[in-house]
Amino acid sequence: MSCGQFIGAFQMLGNTIMKRQIKIDMTLAPCIDRAHMFIILDEDLRQRLTLLPIFLDKLENSIKFAQMIGLKQKNSFRSALVRASTTELVTIEDIQQSSKLNKSILRMNDTNNPLLCVIRELRNVDIHLSTSQISSVDRNFIWGHPDKPSEAKQISMSLYWIDNLNFDVFSKLRSFDQKYNKDEFKEALNWFDTVQREWGITELLLRTAHLYGEKLADHYELHGTL
Repeated sequence: MSCGQFIGAFQMLGNTIMKRQIKIDMTLAPCIDRAHMFIILDEDLRQRLTLLPIFLDKLENSIKFAQMIGLKQKNSFRSALVRASTTELVTIEDIQQSSKLNKSILRMNDTNNPLLCVIRELRNVDIHLSTSQISSVDRNFIWGHPDKPSEAKQISMSLYWIDNLNFDVFSKLRSFDQKYNKDEFKEALNWFDTVQREWGITELLLRTAHLYGEKLADHYELHGTL
């Protein structure tokens, strides 16, 4: 085999590897049956990420932006907050690539988790193709500690969600067909839409920050960075 043929074969192999589809595993979808009143990052997770402060900053920034969605303001600014929150999470991937912390970086969709996959691509849709449109509803909840239901109180809160999620828009993202199986992503997006309308986009952004943070801590502990 000549040098030119060898390079060509290597490039074909590289293209094949890059086109490996990401398996979205719906069994990894978090069971969301309650929402958090106080939007903060878990202290145990913060301690695990203290040696990766830039990751910690990005996760906490994402949560802060998510928390602001519920404040009194125009829906157009709430859309910007969703975009800011998702962007803080996705830029952790860029930081890993540029900082050379580890040869093996952990992208959000490497986790195969439907929540992280949808949030990742939601950011790309918001940046490149569309803008999230926000709707809301006032809903009654029981507020209290799960272990002390007798002490719970009824409260009314406004929930916000994205009301223009459209699979056809997601499918127009660059390399979408190479990344995902369409049926798997559509199922994940439908699940995401159902849950966000029940518990709000803020809760899903909080859960995403926690899940990605845990996966990052696991990944870098495994590879000896932490």
